[in-house]
Amino acid sequence: MSLLFGRLLYNPAAIGILKKLLNFLIPISFIIIVVTFVRFDKVFQFYFDEGVYLMRAYLHVKGYALYKDVWMDQPPLLVIMISYLFRIFGPSAYIARFLVLTFSALLLWAVYQIISRTQNILSALWAVGLIILSPFYVKLSVATMGSVPSIALAILSIYGVFLYQESHKKRYLVLSGVFLSFALLMRFFAAIFLPAIIYAIVMIEKKRTAKASFAARFVRACAWWFGALLAVFLYTAFVATRIDFSQLVQPYLLGRGVRSHVNQSLLLWLIKEYDVVLLVIGVFILLRRMKKEFFLVPFISLVTGMLIFCVHRPIWFYHGLYIFIPLCWLSSFGLYALCEQIKIARENKSKQLGARDIVVSSFFCCALILSVARIPSKIDRIRQQFQQTMPSHYHVVALMKQYGKQTHLVVTDYPIVAFYAEMPVPPYLASSSIKRTLSGLLKTEDYLDIIRREQPELILFGRYPWLRDAIVPRIQKDYALEYEGPNGKPMLYVLKRIKDKSLRDKR
Repeated sequence: MSLLFGRLLYNPAAIGILKKLLNFLIPISFIIIVVTFVRFDKVFQFYFDEGVYLMRAYLHVKGYALYKDVWMDQPPLLVIMISYLFRIFGPSAYIARFLVLTFSALLLWAVYQIISRTQNILSALWAVGLIILSPFYVKLSVATMGSVPSIALAILSIYGVFLYQESHKKRYLVLSGVFLSFALLMRFFAAIFLPAIIYAIVMIEKKRTAKASFAARFVRACAWWFGALLAVFLYTAFVATRIDFSQLVQPYLLGRGVRSHVNQSLLLWLIKEYDVVLLVIGVFILLRRMKKEFFLVPFISLVTGMLIFCVHRPIWFYHGLYIFIPLCWLSSFGLYALCEQIKIARENKSKQLGARDIVVSSFFCCALILSVARIPSKIDRIRQQFQQTMPSHYHVVALMKQYGKQTHLVVTDYPIVAFYAEMPVPPYLASSSIKRTLSGLLKTEDYLDIIRREQPELILFGRYPWLRDAIVPRIQKDYALEYEGPNGKPMLYVLKRIKDKSLRDKR
C-alpha cells in the first residue's frame, strides 16, 4: 500500500491527471455537499446582517440609488450583484445565498491552485480541508454577507500574481489588480492581502531581473497592477455607484465603543484552532530551507490581519476568516516538508537520517495526527452551528402579506421579514445594523420622524427592545397591535384605518 502511495505521489503522469480532476472536483463537490446537507433554502435567516444585504438589494431593484437614497455602511459590489440576480430570478434569499456559496467554492479552488503549484497536491488538499473545517466557514459560505466573497476575490488576486510569475504575461497582473479591486468593493478588509501581493510582485521582479533593471521593471509591473485596481475602483466609486465615503467611515470611527460578539477576540480565535497554530509554529521553528517567496505571502497576510484586528473595534466572528485562511495556508507547509522528507529518504535509501530530520519529521507527524484526530469534533461544531438557527417568522410574513395591496412602506428594525413579504422599508432605515444603532448614527427619533412623515401602513419590531419600548407608546393612537411574539419579539403594528378597512372587506 505504501509503495502504491509513493508511486502515485511522485508519478508525474498520475499527478497531472489528478490535478486536472481536482481542478473541477474541489469547487463542484463543495457546492454539491453544501446544497445537499445544509438545505439553506429552508432557513429563514442565518444572521441579522442577511436582512440588511437583502433589503438593500431589493430597494436597489426598486430604483433607489445606493448611498444617495439607501444608507450604506459597506462597499456596494455584493448588493449590486444580488440586485442583478433579483432582476433575473426575482427577490430570493436562496439566489443570494447561492451566489455567496459560489464565491466560497472559488476561494477553495484558488487556494488549491496556488498551493498545488507551489507545493504539492496533498498540501493543497490539506489546506482546503482545514479552511472548510475552520470556525463558521461553512455557515458563512451560505449566508448573504460580504466576508467570504471579499476573501475569495483577494485570493484570486494572489493567484493572478502567481500566474504572472510563471508566464510574466501582463494580463495576469491586470486580472490580479481587477480582482483585488472587486474584493475591496466587497469589504475594505480585503486590504489585509495588499502588502502580501506587493511583496510577491517585488520577489518576482527581483528574481527575474538583474539588480540594475529591477527598479524599472518593478515600477512597470506595479503600474499595470495598480492601474487596473484603481481604474475599476474609481469607476465604481465615482461613476457607476458614487460611493458616499462618509457613510463607510463614520460607523468605524464611532463604533469603536460597540461591544464585540460574545467570546470573540484574536486570542480566542487562535486557541480554537490550536492544532493549526501548532503546525504553523513548527513551520516557523523547524523549517530553515523554505521557499521564502511562497512562504512569506500567507505569512505577511496573517501578520497584517493580526495587526489590524488587534486595534480594530468591534470584532465580529466573521472577521476571523481573514486570520484562519492564511493560517491554514501556512500550516500546509508542514505537510509539504514531511512529504519532501519522505521523498529525500526514498531517493537516498543508503543515507541515514540526521537527528534534526528525525525531530522535524516526528513533530509534523504528531501535529498532523492531532489535527486529523480533531476532525470529528470540528464536524460536530459545524453541525451544532446549523442546529442553532435563528427563529423563523414565516407566520408574520403571512400576516404582512394580507395587507400587501394596501401597504407602500414598512418601518422596521428587522428588514429580512419585510424582504420575505416583498415590502420595501424606508431607504434610510435599510441598514439598521447594531453598529450603526449603538454608535448613534441611527436614533429612535429617526424612526419616529419617518413614521410621522411617511405614515407607513405596517410597523414591525423584532430586534432592538429599547427601540420598541421607546416607539410603541407614541404610535398607539394611530396603530393597532396585530401580532406579538414571545417576549415581544416580533411585534407587528398595523395602521388602524387600514386594519378597519381590511375587517370591513372581510365582512
